[in-house]
Amino acid sequence: MGKDFLKVAAFAAAMLSTNIALANIETDCQNSQSPELRVKACTKLLKSENLDPSEQARIYKYRAAAHAELRQEQKAIDDYTQAIRLKSNFASAYTERGHVKLALSNFEGAVADFSEAIRINPKSSSVFVARGYAYLVEGKLERAIIDFTKAIETNSKNAVAFNNRGIAYRKQNRIESAIKDYTKAIQINPIYALAYSNRGNAYELEGDKNKAIADFKSAIFLDPSLSGAKNSLKRLGVTNTLTSDTDELVRNGQLLAQKNCAWCHAIGREKNSPNKLAPPFRNIYSRHPILDLREPLTRSITYPHDAMPKLRLSDWEIDTIIAYINSLSLPK
Repeated sequence: MGKDFLKVAAFAAAMLSTNIALANIETDCQNSQSPELRVKACTKLLKSENLDPSEQARIYKYRAAAHAELRQEQKAIDDYTQAIRLKSNFASAYTERGHVKLALSNFEGAVADFSEAIRINPKSSSVFVARGYAYLVEGKLERAIIDFTKAIETNSKNAVAFNNRGIAYRKQNRIESAIKDYTKAIQINPIYALAYSNRGNAYELEGDKNKAIADFKSAIFLDPSLSGAKNSLKRLGVTNTLTSDTDELVRNGQLLAQKNCAWCHAIGREKNSPNKLAPPFRNIYSRHPILDLREPLTRSITYPHDAMPKLRLSDWEIDTIIAYINSLSLPK
């Protein structure tokens, strides 16, 4: 009886150890700060024979998100597709795959994925914003406005929807409507630097120099990397410590880019990248012509893709690179 008890205890201990190990792997797959570790952990889980289709779909989605952070877009798309094959009504997998396609300028594919996500969950304000943004970048302004309006109807506190609808109105030269939307975005999120900058541009178009200057100053105060707002202040004849601070960010960002990025990316206004797979810095801005560059670029710099060095930068250093990339979109 004693030996039997020991065998049962040993078996129970082994099972407990196995369950703990699996739990740790699943935690890494879902929550690790390192996308490389997430890919490895999710891959281990997918080799398990005990997963039902729904669990497999969830893990494929986690691995896809990690691939996306590593700028391995095709691997991400393949994993999202597997997740959707296993779980046909997986709205978040459609949404995330749509964002990857959007980053690749596959607007038709992105719109198709966002549309499917909306069909599954028609109350998702953020997905209407995503599809509206795809239409906006494509130049389909009326469709963009319809989607941003639906996003606002679904969530009246969606500051991004108001800001982006304002951009669409601005592109239609409906300046008064644009200003109203930018103002609403700022009311919802008083530290929305990009909305201040956009409203400043609209005020400048209306000829209201004082309001334009006030908004550009607010934008730079909140986010010194917004070189467009700095450039606008200089154009309006305003030079102060805020614009000087932004100039300093741009200079430091250029030096940092030359030191760490130029071997792979073209960091200037001309020439091709030494690595054909690496986008020129001047094109990075065009991939995100409306949204703040900080989120996508912070993700890419902090968690580099395979060809990039393991570069860990401080928030200030990331600001300098973003300010420099923003500056490439401005006239010489």
